Amino acid sequence: TASSPSAREGHAMTYDSVRGKVVMFGGRDGLGFVDDTWEYEYDCSDCASIASYGSGCGSSYPLTLSSTLPELGMTWQLTTTFGEWSPAYMFWFGTASYSPGINLDFIGAPGCLVHTNASLGTVVSGIGFGATFAMPIPSLSTLVGYELFVQTTATSNNNAAGFVTSNGIEAVIGY
Repeated sequence: TASSPSAREGHAMTYDSVRGKVVMFGGRDGLGFVDDTWEYEYDCSDCASIASYGSGCGSSYPLTLSSTLPELGMTWQLTTTFGEWSPAYMFWFGTASYSPGINLDFIGAPGCLVHTNASLGTVVSGIGFGATFAMPIPSLSTLVGYELFVQTTATSNNNAAGFVTSNGIEAVIGY
């Protein structure tokens, strides 16, 4: 923080859950007793986050995408599930989102939407009613705050296009 307490020992500290702050009082520094009070409000601007947006399409059980938090040094798990069997699932990663989405009616996929610019994709095949993609997130502080948008597609006999799309996930890499 811009201002902080001096180095000390013998202080008292507690978390005030009602106000969401850490409170510290007193102690001793190299010159003697200190009787000041400090409050620290936790700033989660570096925290990992996910948010789902849009919706999936398909059968009465549309293709859906869920995710764990993308945290430094951890493995980020992306899971897609579908109400019909599919031999192949594609995970699409992008740097931009389209909300409410680009409608794919014109190519024979009624009700299906594109939710990301899909700069990079990977196929997970032969899974059946869903798939999981695991991505290790390196412990590089330069990745904190990096934003990714993810969506999945699955092969399907539900429409003329031969595939369906999921909801989108907005993910921010953090601690």
